[in-house]
Amino acid sequence: MLRLYPICLIICLLCISGVSYGKSFIDEQHKIHMDIPSRWEVIDSTEPRSILNLINEDTISSVNISVHTFSEPPTANGLQIRRMSSLYDGWLNLGERVGSKYEYERANVDESYIAIYAKKYLNDNLLFDQKIVGEYYYVRYNKGYIITIETKQELWSKIQKSVKHMIDSFWVGEGTRPSPTKSRAHISSGWDMSGQNASNQNSIFATPNLTTSQVKWDYHLDQNYRHSSLIVSREVVYFSSGKNLYSLSLKTGKKKWQYKMQGKIRKELLFNRGILYVTQENPSTLYALLSENGNVLYKKTLNGQKYSNPVMSKYGLILASNRQLELLDPENGGVIWSQKVQSDSDFSPISSGNTILLINRENEIKAFNAISGNPIWEKQLNHEVLYTPLIDGSSIIFCLKGPSSPNKPQNQVVALDLERGEKKWSFIWNQGSLRIASQPTALNGHVIIAMDLDSTTENQNQSVITALNTQSGDLKWRYDLEHTQTILEPGPILAGNTVFSIIQEQNIFDNRPHLSILGLDSMTGNWSGSIPISKSVKVASISKAALRAYDKTLLVHAMGNTHQLLAIY
Repeated sequence: MLRLYPICLIICLLCISGVSYGKSFIDEQHKIHMDIPSRWEVIDSTEPRSILNLINEDTISSVNISVHTFSEPPTANGLQIRRMSSLYDGWLNLGERVGSKYEYERANVDESYIAIYAKKYLNDNLLFDQKIVGEYYYVRYNKGYIITIETKQELWSKIQKSVKHMIDSFWVGEGTRPSPTKSRAHISSGWDMSGQNASNQNSIFATPNLTTSQVKWDYHLDQNYRHSSLIVSREVVYFSSGKNLYSLSLKTGKKKWQYKMQGKIRKELLFNRGILYVTQENPSTLYALLSENGNVLYKKTLNGQKYSNPVMSKYGLILASNRQLELLDPENGGVIWSQKVQSDSDFSPISSGNTILLINRENEIKAFNAISGNPIWEKQLNHEVLYTPLIDGSSIIFCLKGPSSPNKPQNQVVALDLERGEKKWSFIWNQGSLRIASQPTALNGHVIIAMDLDSTTENQNQSVITALNTQSGDLKWRYDLEHTQTILEPGPILAGNTVFSIIQEQNIFDNRPHLSILGLDSMTGNWSGSIPISKSVKVASISKAALRAYDKTLLVHAMGNTHQLLAIY
């Protein structure tokens, strides 16, 4: 299945089922092959380089294939630049991207590129319509092949299946069509969503340096909203505040664009291959926006009253409401399957392999098949779930409230088997009361959890960071903070081989927050370094501070009476 991001709704949607096959087109001179679906007619073209021109009179749409010969081998991106400057000057560039290895291998070419353009024009009724043009650029040896699709914006949905069928069937060469190597599922290169992946592991392979890093820029918002979210991917920072979405350059902190929603944003953002997904309330709506410029790709009215964070799995976009669990096509929001559930959506769904897990208010966990949506197993938990669980390997890790006596909380960590839901192990602190103080994070077989322990000797809490083995539950190490130090929510993250956490320290001489970023070796728990950031923080009263990592950069989102972003590298 061809994936076109960030402009996937426009060209590559759904599967080819439902497309009525017409006939095959073969150009012997240029060795081009493509299927022509029914209801598309071949017409003559005055363009000298055009070898195939198709129209669909039902949708006033056209598809054209042209071939360009060069003295030196061109690049697909260079071909796109030439076309953009000569034909689409003054048009809006909705997005572009390099073709994947699977895409150009399937077409039997050396490389490919995709771009989408839009332009408004005045129709016969003196009203504005928007014309959309999508172009695929292929290069093989010294030849460039261009497929141009043109229609009105509102008609894309009517031609999407047949266009996708044509693009999938296009290839260049003789004999038997080569079989491409199917690319693996998309692997995130940034914090594409809360939890960073569908398993909610809150970890990423990044290498920030604690010894030389310093604050490079900050972005301050004089706003105080109850909810905000932060993700970073492909050198861009995206975050929300109230009704607003912001896009900033990771290198400079300068704003790229801002988009105001109709309703407040109450859930985390999701980024996947050039598209931002966000849900708003009143009315409940799922928006898909192009990350390049903030333009709305599509929006979908949601039927439920409460919705979870959107989660991207390898099979599609997962959304849970108080009525149903849905798997959506990320390219257009269409429902792939839907399953009725009873859930208040306080916790996000999580997914690994072919399994999707969902927890309801009654602390019941249900497992569903990610392909069909059919239930697999369910299990009633004995205690209240504190945070959205995570999956590491075959283990589902839960933080539970557990039994407690007055003023003596005794939280516990429990692991269930992903395949059957059976209990694997549990961890309970045997030396005083335990309060789990953060969302867990996992990487390399370790689950990292911040805890507050009741000190029986000094009658005060002690903040610690612990590492448990995800398969056995054994305590691997613990790191004790000073009694004046606390770990700010939402807690530690794992970046490469380092555990990072934002630490707030009490100071009796002033009321300003004293913050630093603590680094620990994830295998041993040994101190790796720290970065003081108090002098750069302008937020007077901090309630929480989210931490993200990308390549060699750390991002701090301090929230309280105002919002502030800090970039450290």
